[in-house]
Amino acid sequence: MEYVLELDVELALPNGHKVKPCLLQYDVECPYRICDAAFMTHEQIQAEVAKWEQMNERGYKKYHMIAANVLVRNLRILHDHNILHNAISEQNYTWALELLDFELACSPAHPYTSEDDMRHLKNLFPREIIQTYVVINYIAGVLREEIDFADVDALFADYGFDLKQYEVKIDRNRMVGK
Repeated sequence: MEYVLELDVELALPNGHKVKPCLLQYDVECPYRICDAAFMTHEQIQAEVAKWEQMNERGYKKYHMIAANVLVRNLRILHDHNILHNAISEQNYTWALELLDFELACSPAHPYTSEDDMRHLKNLFPREIIQTYVVINYIAGVLREEIDFADVDALFADYGFDLKQYEVKIDRNRMVGK
């Protein structure tokens, strides 16, 4: 974050809450977000991904695993400090693996003010683990790299995220076409 300008005006939301809007100025290494891949040339993507080699502290052969290490390590740092980003997606990461858009974030220094938001907070942290996994999978897809899910699961485990505790429940009655 380069600059935050809090506007001297209060806006009333439809739910009755009032907010003071802020303008956020970022200084990022890469202007392209991961989700911009469809609008980038192959050469542009490769130029950004080649920079990841300097972050390859584990000697990974596949680029999505280099990215995975950075993303999971950074998620661990956020969660260790009780910071919830609350909007992890391929739209909020640049190709330099910079996490952007902290407008929905929550931290001990800046907690949510709504009692209802605070009630849901503990359930939002695990969601970020899955969202990070989705970003890694997206990157592998864009780079056309075959993903070894056991390797990704092991990486999450290395950083203290036990994916085995999450069980996907499928309601076959709600599936499309039923």
